[in-house]
Amino acid sequence: MAGSEVTSLSGRVSDLSRGNTTREAIQTLGESAAEASGRIASGKIGGGYEAPETAEKTRQLLNIEQKTMESESVKPKVTLLTGRINLAYGINERLVEIAGEVRTRVTQAGDSTIRDAGFSAFCQQKLNEVEALLNKKDFEGRSLMGGSATKTNAVDFTMAAMPAAAASPDATYDTYFIGEKGIHTSTFKDGEVFQYGVSAIDPGARDLIFYLKSGTAVTPDGIPGSSNTIRLQGMQDGLGTTIDGLMDSKKILGEQLGNLEGISKRNDEDVAYLTQTMSELTDADLLAEFIRSTQEMLKLNLNQSLLAKENETLKNLLSNI
Repeated sequence: MAGSEVTSLSGRVSDLSRGNTTREAIQTLGESAAEASGRIASGKIGGGYEAPETAEKTRQLLNIEQKTMESESVKPKVTLLTGRINLAYGINERLVEIAGEVRTRVTQAGDSTIRDAGFSAFCQQKLNEVEALLNKKDFEGRSLMGGSATKTNAVDFTMAAMPAAAASPDATYDTYFIGEKGIHTSTFKDGEVFQYGVSAIDPGARDLIFYLKSGTAVTPDGIPGSSNTIRLQGMQDGLGTTIDGLMDSKKILGEQLGNLEGISKRNDEDVAYLTQTMSELTDADLLAEFIRSTQEMLKLNLNQSLLAKENETLKNLLSNI
């Protein structure tokens, strides 16, 4: 009888121990399930950086985040450069108009029946406007037509020599230019170098300055062979080529805008790809966390059922003491 009581007591102790073990398992499983659910809810995936597969996934995500940041930085740069090129395009468009206006006035002044007494003043007025245009700066205070210079003016027409009556412009006529030769450059991601802008030393602008400077010394007299008539004839012949040169600069600026649009389009495609890749990686981890959370909940429910049975057994045993 005494042995039977000992066996019965030993069984109760065993039941109590089993119940405690089950409770501890339930607590651990509950904490694990809550942790997994929390990561799913917050989007913070992968806590085990020590696992090789998790570390690799983390490296992939960090690499994508870095590339995404680089791509996002392209957008404001494209906007800034587009604004600069458009400003330069507008300046060049006005230079074309001035060249046309001067050519019309030259044709009028060359008429021997007309005495255009205001011709030289007209040329000086247009020369002043051209100087102001070529020295314009963007919203950051950077020279638009100063070549690769940034803060300085592009031109100083007091330094421009008066052309000889029968002279033609060439590359040596550049003393008026106080910027820097070459054009601006900007570097985008992956080391892509983009060159942009035009310069006040380009042929179209240079020739316009040359002929306007010459025009400031003209008083039309209608006398064949006079220096005035020779200068007018040179202006008449040369301004057509000048307009062609300015149109070439407009074309260059238009091509630069097209190239910039291409950079922007490729960047948008990169952003879309990176976003999709990030989504796929994140969604895969979320699915893994969901599966893990579901498994932990199933284990939790099973252990809770087991504990309920253990409690019922223990209650029956205790009632028989």
